[in-house]
Amino acid sequence: MRSARIRFWVPFGVALQAVVACGPAWALQPHGAPEGLYAHQIGHMAFLAGMLYVWFRTRRRVGPGWRLIRASFIFFALWSINTALTHWVHASLTPDQFLGDVPSLPSYFVPRSPVELLFYFGKMDHLLCVPGALLLGLGLNKIYHSGVRNGEKDSSRSRPQ
Repeated sequence: MRSARIRFWVPFGVALQAVVACGPAWALQPHGAPEGLYAHQIGHMAFLAGMLYVWFRTRRRVGPGWRLIRASFIFFALWSINTALTHWVHASLTPDQFLGDVPSLPSYFVPRSPVELLFYFGKMDHLLCVPGALLLGLGLNKIYHSGVRNGEKDSSRSRPQ
């Protein structure tokens, strides 16, 4: 009985502490000009190269889940290209292109050229990143379940005897 209480109350207490004691988590990551942006862009290019390399290395893999995983690599590569281009365009924008002067409301962007439209639609990068993550998860799940069906022993779920 004691171990059942510990298994409930310890995770509950940790979760409660995390909720009560947390501070604001701002969804912005500023980069100091210009070195921070350069390093960040290099990171996007390295991620793009990594995704293309892994896609190239796994292109002949067959079996359940591999098509989904390779498709996720393509989505992640497109996301990296999109995000790098969006950062590049954002660096050329001026503050007067963002309208709205009410302090408690966010400002909004008014695109006036094709390059600014690229920035506007490029900010919707979740339309590439989320499907990539979903496809990766579905592919890994398919590989896992095919291994379990084929009789491979799952050591993480087995109990010691």
